[in-house]
Amino acid sequence: MSAEWRGFRSFRRMEEFKEQLVGEHSVFFEIYENIVLNFCLEVLNKLDNQELRLLWLRSEGYYDWDEEEEGEAPIETIIEDLEKELYRRVCSEAYDEAERDEYYEYFEQEDDLKD
Repeated sequence: MSAEWRGFRSFRRMEEFKEQLVGEHSVFFEIYENIVLNFCLEVLNKLDNQELRLLWLRSEGYYDWDEEEEGEAPIETIIEDLEKELYRRVCSEAYDEAERDEYYEYFEQEDDLKD
C-alpha cells in the first residue's frame, strides 16, 4: 500500500472526500481523486491477466467493447476500464456513506433539540 494511500485513509481526509462528493469540490478534490485512482491502479497491478479479464466482464467497459469490430481487448484497455470502474464504485460507496451520515446527523440534531 502506498504511503499516500495510508495518509489518505486518515479519517479526516476520507471525510473531506465524501463531503466533496455530495457537495462542492474544493481545490483539493483533484488531489483526493488522483490518490483514489492511484490506489485503484495499485490493486489492479497485483492481479494477473486472467483475473483482470474476469473482472472486466462486470465492467461498463466490457459492455461498450465491440469484439466483432475491434477484436480482443488489449490488456491496457481492460486495466483502464477497470480503473474507471473501481473508482466509480469507490465514489458511489463514499457518496452513499456521506448521504447516510447526513441523514443520521439530521435526526441526531432533532433529538438534541427535543431534549
